Amino acid sequence: MILFLSFLIEILVLTGLPPAQDAAFAGPLLSADPLTMAHTPTSDQSDNCRMWGLISDSVPDSIIINHLINDTNSLKNLSQENHVDGWGIAYYQEYGDSVVFARGMERAYTDSTYDSLVVSMEENKPQIALAHVRLCSSGCCEHGMETIDDPHPFIRHKNGRDWSFEHNGLVSVERLKEVIGEEYLLNNPPDCSGVCPPPENQNCDSEYLFLLLLKHIEENNWNTLDGIVEAIDTLIAAGETGYMNFVMSDGENLWAFRKGGPIHTLYYQYNPEEHWTVAVSHYTGAAQEEWVWVWNGQLLVLHSNQEPEIIMIGGAEVILDDADPGFVTISGKWLHGYHPNACYGHARYNGPGTGRERAGWRMDGIVPPGVYEVWVWKFEHDYMHLMATDARFKVVHRDGISEWILVNQSQPGHEWIYLGTYAFDDSHIQGVLLTDNPGGHVIADAIKVVYVE
Repeated sequence: MILFLSFLIEILVLTGLPPAQDAAFAGPLLSADPLTMAHTPTSDQSDNCRMWGLISDSVPDSIIINHLINDTNSLKNLSQENHVDGWGIAYYQEYGDSVVFARGMERAYTDSTYDSLVVSMEENKPQIALAHVRLCSSGCCEHGMETIDDPHPFIRHKNGRDWSFEHNGLVSVERLKEVIGEEYLLNNPPDCSGVCPPPENQNCDSEYLFLLLLKHIEENNWNTLDGIVEAIDTLIAAGETGYMNFVMSDGENLWAFRKGGPIHTLYYQYNPEEHWTVAVSHYTGAAQEEWVWVWNGQLLVLHSNQEPEIIMIGGAEVILDDADPGFVTISGKWLHGYHPNACYGHARYNGPGTGRERAGWRMDGIVPPGVYEVWVWKFEHDYMHLMATDARFKVVHRDGISEWILVNQSQPGHEWIYLGTYAFDDSHIQGVLLTDNPGGHVIADAIKVVYVE
């Protein structure tokens, strides 16, 4: 702890604070633990399904039935009002088995078939299982009518295995078609799991995302990890900015990936004593508790009875805003403000001052170690004339501390401002600092980090 505090003092000294004031700021900064602060998914549910995936050699009693039926935020309960467009379940009784799947068009909350299947799974305890409740937005969609089965999880037989896939988000079908290519689509025609007739069954973005992943896995000689990374990199490089959270299995392993907005959440829980791991788009209980938040760009590789491997996919972005874990008000009054141009609609601000009031975004313990581009969001509002022309930012990174980086927050327009490329790890406190300014108001809204390597 002494070394930890001494390094904090060093950081604050280097960024311009006199040493006598350092002790007063150490407490607030240390109390903001980014690993334990909770996340609350927003109530906005547009293009937002909910999904669940399990892998376990010997799943204990009640896990399946609680996560899918009984818990406050079980898939069944989440389908009461929002996720009303049917349900789908797929499972592998033992590793390497053929997949068993079922679908329904009625919302899971009122469908007795859903309950019966979950009870059967609870009794039989499959080693891998996927479940999905739909809020449809693309392909075979009659929202709220309960007339079309949920096409998730999608099933394809490839390389002697049954592959299953479920998705949460919205991706451009036209862009997916372009990057997949006509030949692969002719050999692997989409049909939206057969839940509706042509031509509507040709427009399900989730199925195209599944086909893109399978194509790249095939092209990488069935190395699933390399194929997933290559597929996501290819799609991002083609300009895709849509949301592509997914859970996928080959009957032996489970993969879960997050790339989405604030409503496209993903969590996981690993229990080494009871030998199970679950990835889920919304924690199943009333509070986050033991569920671990997954950041944008993180891929979970889940094997039986092993701690999840977390991989950051290149080009993926992580946005940390003023409501996220890791944002800290180190000193002074940073007031809440709301504006449609702010990142996620809200920000913090501070009036003209001496440069001693500080806020920041912690990076250590938030993003996986690596090299990242760092950007800060600047947006236009009605009080641009009151803003500082030289808002001062500093980046504390693995290898040291940057010089002051000046950002003109009075400039019209909204854009991401580049602060540089830096390496981050968990060896000490790292992140981005902002001070108040004698030249005008400053806004602490959001930073974006883009994984480089």
